[in-house]
Amino acid sequence: SNGTRCEMRRGAIALHNAAGGTVDGVTYENIYVEDPREFGFHMAILESEYSIGMDPVTKQQLYWSKPGHVRNVKVKNLHILKTPPYGYYISGYDEDHKFNIEFDGLYIGGKKVKSLEAFKRLPNVTIRHAEVIIK
Repeated sequence: SNGTRCEMRRGAIALHNAAGGTVDGVTYENIYVEDPREFGFHMAILESEYSIGMDPVTKQQLYWSKPGHVRNVKVKNLHILKTPPYGYYISGYDEDHKFNIEFDGLYIGGKKVKSLEAFKRLPNVTIRHAEVIIK
């Protein structure tokens, strides 16, 4: 990353789904981020020119349809040592396409984040259309 906010959605760790499929069962474990230059993490379901899907009526593939889903993402023991300039971003596409993620051991600046409420109080946290669990 180059340290400037841009549309590339660059996070020290990231997971993006911009297609019509489902991302399921991804685990990140024992990660240390020393110097995030943009987002600490950027997790999102995106609509893009690469989004594809199937028309439920005609069963034909369509481009530029709503994207898919992200389910059962687990992040265990993530340590972010410095405050990222653009914060933390977790976003689904809409209420039918939510981003589902669980943190078990989220440490920011050497301190454990113990709840979703505590996480939301950090600077530059964006959570929308997402089911987020913090243990």
